[in-house]
Amino acid sequence: MKKFISSKGIIIAVAAVLIAAVGIVAVNATSSSGAVTSAVNTVFRPLKTLVSKITGVYESLYGYIYEYDKLVSENAELEKRNADLEEGYLDYEQLYDENQRLRKLLDFSSRNSDYKFNEAAIISWSASNWSSTFTIDIGSSNSEIETGDSVTTESGALIGIVTDVGSLTSTVKAITDTTF
Repeated sequence: MKKFISSKGIIIAVAAVLIAAVGIVAVNATSSSGAVTSAVNTVFRPLKTLVSKITGVYESLYGYIYEYDKLVSENAELEKRNADLEEGYLDYEQLYDENQRLRKLLDFSSRNSDYKFNEAAIISWSASNWSSTFTIDIGSSNSEIETGDSVTTESGALIGIVTDVGSLTSTVKAITDTTF
């Protein structure tokens, strides 16, 4: 103990007190936190950094999950809308085709006003090497069709002659039949 109180020990003790005092004054003069707060912040800085990084990871994960759920619901809505538009487009195409066909028929019927026209569809076709006939969906009960009437396309091309008239259907001999 005697050695510590010697002149070297006193000088070291005074220097340590002066350095501590200057440090305390410097810390209190430059920031609002005290020496204890600075020491605690220095000790817990690595832990605070780790917690901050973990929090950032969880926040970005939450944001990703939230955005993913939002995108999934938006995608389902867009798929439904796309299906509705596709269905509407198919309806449009069918109506457009029918409109074009009816315009041709109207143009043909206006050029040949002395004829009576009935719209019909082919419902069956029977073809062999020697005969070619087809059945249309109109007959005596739903039109004024008669045996011997000509059958044409909407553009006026002859495709056959009515050979048999039933109540709901009629048989047509096609022009491709060898006995036509």
